[in-house]
Amino acid sequence: MHKEVLDEFNKWYKNNLYHVDTKPVAELGSYNINGSLKGTITHTVGFDICEGPNVDIPIELGVIPEKHKNKYNTVISISSFQFCPNSVMYKNEILDLLCHEGLLFLTMCSPKCELGHSTSPNKYKFGDSIRMTHIEINELFGKDFEILELYDSPVTNLISHQDTILIAKKK
Repeated sequence: MHKEVLDEFNKWYKNNLYHVDTKPVAELGSYNINGSLKGTITHTVGFDICEGPNVDIPIELGVIPEKHKNKYNTVISISSFQFCPNSVMYKNEILDLLCHEGLLFLTMCSPKCELGHSTSPNKYKFGDSIRMTHIEINELFGKDFEILELYDSPVTNLISHQDTILIAKKK
């Protein structure tokens, strides 16, 4: 996780939820490659498509276990969305996890990002090919979510890297 994204998340979480969020938080794509939110939010439940560091619930593609459906007030997905070859399926996993009016904090590589990224060791061997414009993000998420914020993170010290950040509320 890039420092700029962690800074943006911490700013949002501490300004909006830190003092009121006592229910478990779902982190979709929680396999710890270069940082995880478990250090920031101790009541995080990690979901990913493979077992590994910070993964509490390994899932099959597109399948959220029944006992976790509509359970979470907050779903966080940091730099995982760009690895899923089916963006609708990924969005549906988020919808399955969130309760009514639950909040989503999602980041992905912006279209300006030219860097390749690695992912968790999984049987699917996904690449980080998804790059979506703000218009495409609005089209994908706008029907099911109220878009609260949609912006690009500050440019990192890495050449040609920037993340898009989506903060939304499930309708």
